[in-house]
Amino acid sequence: MATILCMKWGKKYGPEYVNRLHSMVSRHLTIPHRFVCLTDDKTGLNAGIETFPIPSLELPAGAPERGWTKLVSFSPALTAPGGPELKGDILFLDIDIVIVGNMDGFFDHPGDFLSSATGRRGTTPATRRSTAGAPAPIRTSSSISAPISTPSVSGTATSRSS
Repeated sequence: MATILCMKWGKKYGPEYVNRLHSMVSRHLTIPHRFVCLTDDKTGLNAGIETFPIPSLELPAGAPERGWTKLVSFSPALTAPGGPELKGDILFLDIDIVIVGNMDGFFDHPGDFLSSATGRRGTTPATRRSTAGAPAPIRTSSSISAPISTPSVSGTATSRSS
């Protein structure tokens, strides 16, 4: 079974962002899937969203946050008993994206670890694929604005035309 993974922490984004993402995924992903949100506050999240605390990230004292929290998506705690017990194909989505078409293609694409890279403003994002050394088969789509294959997800950073 596929898993959609997202994260919400702090006060920048409220529960409506996760609820909206969950609704878009429900409409645009036709294969069986789980929707998992790692969060520091599950208040206001819809009942169909599985919630778990964000695993600890051992940053040096006083280090600025700046998105480092997302690194816990590689934590062994996510596959351990008592936690989300993630397995299989996992697609990490930022909660401030807009999904505009079918997402099934994200789970049809070959490779153990897929990632998107966004170029400088106005350039085309590149797709990177590595099959060696990935700690878990995680598919990430942070800031994807065009499909790796056929899915359509609009991000907040740049656009990519077909």
